[in-house]
Amino acid sequence: MVHTSPNPPARPASLIGNRPPISSLIQQPSNGPLNEQFLISTFMTYLAKPSIEALEQESWMKYLPTFASSSRVMNCSIRATTLAFFARLTDNNDMKVEANWWYATALREERAHVQHLLLHQPASEDVCAPLMLMYYELIRPTATGGWMKHLVAASKLMELTGPENCQTGASHLLFKAVRLLMVFFHSFLDI
Repeated sequence: MVHTSPNPPARPASLIGNRPPISSLIQQPSNGPLNEQFLISTFMTYLAKPSIEALEQESWMKYLPTFASSSRVMNCSIRATTLAFFARLTDNNDMKVEANWWYATALREERAHVQHLLLHQPASEDVCAPLMLMYYELIRPTATGGWMKHLVAASKLMELTGPENCQTGASHLLFKAVRLLMVFFHSFLDI
């Protein structure tokens, strides 16, 4: 349970001790696994909602908790994006700074990881990482059109994955998401 009111009820000083108030804990998640899951679930709650007329409610985002522990690049990209999203919701500047740090780390990890992908077929997690970085750029833009570069990277990795490997599971859901985003991207360029 998390206390979500802006002003938690006052507690006697003897009960508080040296611990910070719960409101400051909510606004500054730690790097622990429970907090990571909280950030991921908050991100998914807002962004993985199906449209009202959607028949299929499944989203690639349901794989984020699993992907978060699959590799360093996935962990950093998920952490950066979910932290940036939560920082925006709470308007917390310290969290925004931390999200920036995670984003820079994710970019370094992604550059190193892409060299590895030149020799091996990309997995679902490899496509998901630039997709998460695209969301980061949409939440906290660092460069004009930065989100487009990450989307193109995800699309290229999806091409390298091959259609025969995108028929089920996470790869299929990522394929559908990237395809839809690329249609939007091309219509955006035509404007």
